[in-house]
Amino acid sequence: MDFISKSLVSPSTALCSVSNWVISGNGSFVSVYSVSSATRLYGMEALPRCRIHGIRKGKMSDDGTWPILVFGQRSWRVFTATVCTDRQEFQLRAVTGSLHCTDWILDCCWLTGNSKLAIATAHNAVEIWEEQRLEQQQDARQSTGALGSSELSGDASAASTYVHVRSAQCSTVCILYSCLLSGLTEKTLIVYAGTVFNQVLVWQPFQAESTSDGLVDVQHRLCGHEGVIFSIALSSDGCRACTASDDRTVRVWDLLLLSDDGTVVSSKCIHALYGHSARIWKAIFVQDLIVSTGEDALVCVWDHTGHLLKEIKGHQGLNVWSVCAADDGDATSLSIITGGGDGGIRWWSLDEIKETVSQQFSLSVPDLTEAALQSSCGKRQDDYIRDVAVYESQHVLLLMNSGRLLLYDSVSKHIQLLLHEPAFASYSVMSLDCKTGRLALGGLAGHVLCLSDWMTDAVSCSSCVLAHDGKVFSVTWATASATSSSDAGVGAGEGGSNLFTVGPEGSMKWWKVSNLPGSALDCQLLAEFCLPPCKHRWLSAVAIVHSQDVLSLTDNSPNHPVTSADSDAVYVIAGDRKGSLHTYRCSTACQDAAMPQDPVCSLVGVHGKNGVNDIQVCRGCVSSCGRDGHIRQLSIAHPGTLTVCSDRKFLPGVDWLERMIHTSDGRDLLIGFHSTNLIIWDSRHAETVATVPCGGGHRSWHYSLSSDGNSVTFVFLQACRLHYCTVDIGEWSRQRILQSSFHGREITCLTQVFSSKTSGSTLLASGSEDCSVRLSIYDPAGGGLRPIVHPACVHISGVRTMSASPLSNSHDNASWMLVSAGGRSQIKAWLISDACSNPAAAAALPTEHRTMGEATSAGVVSSSGEHGHMVHDIAIESVCQYPAPLSQRERRLRRQQPPTAMAAESRVMSVSTVNVDTVAQCLAVNLPTPESQHHASTAGVFAWAVYSDGWLRLLHCDPNRKAFTLIAESEQQDRSLLCVETIVVPSKSCVLAATAGGSGDVTVWDFTVVLSDYLKAVLAHSAADCVNGSSATTALDLDTCQQDNALPRPVVLATLASQRCTVTCLEVQMVDEDDSIVLLSGGDGGGVTLHSLSVHDDEQGAVMLETKWTASRTDCHGSTVTGLCWLPSGCVMSTSCDQHVAVWKIAAVGDTVSETAATRPQQSCTIDESRTPGSNTLTQQPSIQPISNMMSDVSDCHAMLYWKNRLHDGCRQASDYVLALAGAGMQCIDFKDIGR
Repeated sequence: MDFISKSLVSPSTALCSVSNWVISGNGSFVSVYSVSSATRLYGMEALPRCRIHGIRKGKMSDDGTWPILVFGQRSWRVFTATVCTDRQEFQLRAVTGSLHCTDWILDCCWLTGNSKLAIATAHNAVEIWEEQRLEQQQDARQSTGALGSSELSGDASAASTYVHVRSAQCSTVCILYSCLLSGLTEKTLIVYAGTVFNQVLVWQPFQAESTSDGLVDVQHRLCGHEGVIFSIALSSDGCRACTASDDRTVRVWDLLLLSDDGTVVSSKCIHALYGHSARIWKAIFVQDLIVSTGEDALVCVWDHTGHLLKEIKGHQGLNVWSVCAADDGDATSLSIITGGGDGGIRWWSLDEIKETVSQQFSLSVPDLTEAALQSSCGKRQDDYIRDVAVYESQHVLLLMNSGRLLLYDSVSKHIQLLLHEPAFASYSVMSLDCKTGRLALGGLAGHVLCLSDWMTDAVSCSSCVLAHDGKVFSVTWATASATSSSDAGVGAGEGGSNLFTVGPEGSMKWWKVSNLPGSALDCQLLAEFCLPPCKHRWLSAVAIVHSQDVLSLTDNSPNHPVTSADSDAVYVIAGDRKGSLHTYRCSTACQDAAMPQDPVCSLVGVHGKNGVNDIQVCRGCVSSCGRDGHIRQLSIAHPGTLTVCSDRKFLPGVDWLERMIHTSDGRDLLIGFHSTNLIIWDSRHAETVATVPCGGGHRSWHYSLSSDGNSVTFVFLQACRLHYCTVDIGEWSRQRILQSSFHGREITCLTQVFSSKTSGSTLLASGSEDCSVRLSIYDPAGGGLRPIVHPACVHISGVRTMSASPLSNSHDNASWMLVSAGGRSQIKAWLISDACSNPAAAAALPTEHRTMGEATSAGVVSSSGEHGHMVHDIAIESVCQYPAPLSQRERRLRRQQPPTAMAAESRVMSVSTVNVDTVAQCLAVNLPTPESQHHASTAGVFAWAVYSDGWLRLLHCDPNRKAFTLIAESEQQDRSLLCVETIVVPSKSCVLAATAGGSGDVTVWDFTVVLSDYLKAVLAHSAADCVNGSSATTALDLDTCQQDNALPRPVVLATLASQRCTVTCLEVQMVDEDDSIVLLSGGDGGGVTLHSLSVHDDEQGAVMLETKWTASRTDCHGSTVTGLCWLPSGCVMSTSCDQHVAVWKIAAVGDTVSETAATRPQQSCTIDESRTPGSNTLTQQPSIQPISNMMSDVSDCHAMLYWKNRLHDGCRQASDYVLALAGAGMQCIDFKDIGR
């Protein structure tokens, strides 16, 4: 069977920069990237069946090429790199085949002339290899009959090879964790060996005299680390060394060298650099800087004095494995390339690297007020700053407790008094509109003062109104959607602003603030609303949405018909200090309502109890953030209903999100507070841009984004002083993502969502221990596997399993349900819609801001948000989760319970889904269809879930009600359940489920009666209620059923002995010839077992199972079997943690397979199809015999699946299939099931 690897996304373990190109090592493959275009050019397999650990570049040859040495494990190979400057092309060509050493390779270096190279091995030895042309090699072989210890891989394109000529062994024979070779000739070669006993040994293999037994003594030792040495690097002059260790430090050493041969005479540790919170894998010199990477995914940049300049957090999850200095030919430029465990590769510019806060100063109250108050009533000793604001990064507004408004120019350092209003003394609130520069002040007596052009004439460009009969609690300028901000008849109109004020008893008023002809300012009341009662009854954020921005959500809904009057309506979305969101509906025409309007919809406490801080509107989708640290995306529909579509916490540990900023260059920044620091987070690159110590968010503060988007200015009050700082964020936009990040930790599950009928691409979903579910596109025509930059959804714990099912069995189905589950018993459902096939669904699922996505090669935007991703015209919507999120009151009551009363933690280990259509058709249940709606296609899916504490549960996910319903559960098993698969047998009208786990047995359950009763008693009535317009209620309420012990139990049909150990994977296949079932199971002992079962009815009509045959083999793999597939030819494909993928033939006793064919990888073999299960000729107990195997490039493989490649421009045959493996990365492999 032929296996051809087509795409690989795995940790980048080696990097090498050649001019404007980067060579990366991923698994056994090398890939070439262009730094200027930030794209991947091509890739090739360099070291078959080996993981690449290093790439070394030699000096440029006379013909303008670079020798490139790629090594990993015990193998290595030589390439040549050629740069065509005129056509901007980079060619990487193999010179030799794969060569092999007798020991693990730690480092290599080219010697003078590039004809020899030195190789350092793991037992503190050095080998010298010399190039030999193939013609010379043939002559040497005829004369000596040997080729040293090298072995040519058989590459016909190889022009030369290398032969081993000499070796040297250090007298300290030990295991090394790292090694560095330095020198241009054998005589000047120096070995720096990092040992397991925390020392660096320095010795010269071919200059120092050897002992009597041929060993070379150590010349010098670098001592000081308290852990093993993972990395060693030298400065360009060789006088300094830096070492990275398990003790989480980087140590810098001064080396005293002899001038003649470079022998190290003495050393001194001059710096011990502390900055990483975990082990440090790599440290290098970049001119006079030191760059280190580690297990904490940090990239730290230090200067020559040991001062930490930058902490770069760009890679996801754990580990930045590789780093190298960029070789762009410009000696004045500083840049690096990093490769992470998330598969991402990034280029970073270190030019003019400096502290993030480029300008910072503070001023006391006397410094501010003395000059400004000399011409007024005199200086008051008790005066202080009450509020601050900054406009255009230069002009700082200070509202004093005395009612004075001061203007401070940060450039000229000039202070002036704008106005003095006694009405705003002792108490006042202030708000600045950063777009128009308009300023609003609210006072204790209900007065609101609005100012425009205050930099020139604050008195004449002002308007004061008595807005409320009492204290003004808040003044807030509103954000508006695109339609409402451009419509002259809506709200403020053209050139105007929307101001909302809140007075006593929750009175909220909407004002239109605009300039009259001349310089006067006009404030016109548009509407009055009433905030619901709460402890803190005032406004904290507000946004305006025009009906045209939300009508697309409800045009096709019969429940909320849209009238002509509704097309002129606007919706006001208000966030209060209690953390609630309220929606108000009003006409665009100016109105003086006699009675304040109440909200048409309220989401009470959606952001906890500390307040909503910001609301943004884009394309009908509302994004809000608050002091709970969450960003929630909500859909708004007529007549103003808000629905939470997604809930995500971007910054772990940050519980206070204050603002969402969208810059002009397409970046999305989040501003929040973590402890006493202000944090700026770049959501696209998933990294912290800046950290400003400010004392926390409980103070007056304001920000201003520069016009070019390269800096943010903050002003805040701390200890009665004004603090001003400018944060440079422009340099962070100079990074380039050569390869987008994938999962930050190991992938634990993988499923296929669907394959496109037009493009042939396949949408895959994967879950990981990094608590995220990500979508990927596999394009067979080109591009291979393209992961989405940001996760589609996030769990509160690691994702263990997932399953996808179409919502309808019709040929034009355009919606799928993805169910993911994992730790803390959490199950989440996601609705995926094909926008090309279903434009209405695409309109109903608004995307996030375009600035949060990236353009793919097809020109389609891939958004990064949870609710509205558009991936190759695919929309994703969060539906529901199980168990439902607890309210604040429920969480508080649970915390008050004693520990013994709380439920034990459990984990969902596996889920299997089947859509309701399939089950209803199998059981002959007719589901009613509401008028003009395909109710059967939106009735959701049934999900079978098994838990680590031995439970099997059946749930129904209904996208209409956006809720899970628990239908049935089994009795608790003695051992944990790890696998579940669903079996639908239409010919017997039964629905079965197979489970397996710690007991080693496979149990088959009958859910036919349970599902039939549920469909007839609940779904049918629910659909009828929907037609009649009443609210549907489910008869099986979870709490009631648990109290009455009324949940139905499935029936156990059979218990099959499968493994002598734990069953770790399970697969089910229906054989169409005789309606038999084949159960495939694999265990943690490496064995595979097959059971063939027939389904029939007994005399009473009950379903029964009969075992036809059983086949088992205990030595299929050397470790835990993690994946099984039943191929169309009747063969079985399996994989395990040992990275082997094996194909097995199910043959009768006596059949044999050539052992050569069984063990030779990537070899095509024929299969006797007449002997496969399902054939009537099989009368004896079959056996499992090997056919073919291969070594994958995915370590710790946890999931495997395959699918048929759809025809694409006639370039693929119908027998082609794609195999996907997931673990520490993901790999897609083409293969042919030639047994068919």
